[in-house]
Amino acid sequence: MPTLTSTAASSISTSASSDCLTNNSTLITFDDLTNLTDYTIPNGYFNLRWSNVRVLQASVYGLYSGYLTALSSGQYVAVSVNIYSNPLTISLPPSNSSNTTAFTIWSFNASSAWFDNNTVTMQGSRLGYLLYIQNVTLKLNSATFVQLDWTNIDRITFSSSIAQFVMDNLCLKISNGTNNPVGISISDSIVISKIANALYNGINYTSPLIIGHRWNVGICGFGIELNLDSPSLCHCIYSQGYAVRPCIGNMNWGGINGDTCSASNQTMTVTFQLAYGAIVPTTTQSKLSYLILDIEERGNIVITPLILDCSNINTTITAKARNATSNRQIYYLSNPSFEAPLYFQVSTIYIAQAINETLTFGLRNDRGRTYIDQVSVLSGGRELLINGNFDYPSNYQYGWSQDPYNAQYGCGLCDSYCYADSSIGIMDYVSQTFTTTPGTVLYISFYIRWISSGSGIIANVTIYP
Repeated sequence: MPTLTSTAASSISTSASSDCLTNNSTLITFDDLTNLTDYTIPNGYFNLRWSNVRVLQASVYGLYSGYLTALSSGQYVAVSVNIYSNPLTISLPPSNSSNTTAFTIWSFNASSAWFDNNTVTMQGSRLGYLLYIQNVTLKLNSATFVQLDWTNIDRITFSSSIAQFVMDNLCLKISNGTNNPVGISISDSIVISKIANALYNGINYTSPLIIGHRWNVGICGFGIELNLDSPSLCHCIYSQGYAVRPCIGNMNWGGINGDTCSASNQTMTVTFQLAYGAIVPTTTQSKLSYLILDIEERGNIVITPLILDCSNINTTITAKARNATSNRQIYYLSNPSFEAPLYFQVSTIYIAQAINETLTFGLRNDRGRTYIDQVSVLSGGRELLINGNFDYPSNYQYGWSQDPYNAQYGCGLCDSYCYADSSIGIMDYVSQTFTTTPGTVLYISFYIRWISSGSGIIANVTIYP
């Protein structure tokens, strides 16, 4: 859930600005709009479309308004027009000529312009589907730092209850593409569920023709493939198609609108997104059955494919994820009667209890080895852990407290390193402490496998403040 923190305006600016810079995002201060004739933010400002919002000098009404309250940098702030209750709207331009595919709203500073207890309702959507909704009550003389972390939207609206509101230091991130900046999306929940099931279980699936496109899932090499309109799996050349092959183990990892074998550097993103009000199922498999499936190529990040071996991914064992919970124990294994030589994923949804949480893995395997890899804690689309794959260059322990130090080469799921237990008769521990907000929903996941079976094999995964 979004978090709202009331604080003084002077302390907001530094925090919001530094966080925005560390996220490689864009900080909009509105201080470059000083020569507007009618004070209206023009469409195209930061490649976005703006409605019912103006830019004014914060000191224009002195201390009688909340303009100075929200001011966090420079001299100018954005003010909602609020004529006839029309909402302030920020959206993608309809022509999409700027190559913008989506944007993320991280945070902004706000206050009410004229009255206390001014409730602003914010709604974020994509392709006409409502994805997020949140209310915040603003004060006249006390600024509020609003942290949303709303990802992958193309429109956000702000409706205030009684008067105008003021905004400054808007932090957002805009996604751009090159080979196909728009991407391709579907919203057929039945087809999306089948695609998710096929990806999760490593089975073949071909969708019916949907808006001129056919979606295909299947095995290519050592990994799974998702493609659009390809004549076959593992097909290398088709000029208008999409293919994504994560962990294939060679340079044929896919591409968009061109070669999908040894293609030029590009980043491809596949997104399953939950519409607002939809029920999150309790299993990892069905949790992927979201209402919007979006595949796009984003050119703002360049990746260099590595030669990886992901043939040890288990596509048959499934692990259930709990409902959102405050339980401290995430996973427990004791004296298993079976061996699990291939990685499988464990995931859960956890409600944060404190500002600092510590995720700890306790492992013991007196008969062989137990391995973990690809550890992740997500909050609002943000990764909270450092070096979750134990592959940080030249320092594989980076971010983790380990006793003993035991990141090992050659056991990684899709990279080189993983963590493995090494002691006999006692537990080995690896943990990481991260910062979050109490009450926030965290999505925790990791991959695990173990050699041998029987007594002396224990895995205990916990999270504590």
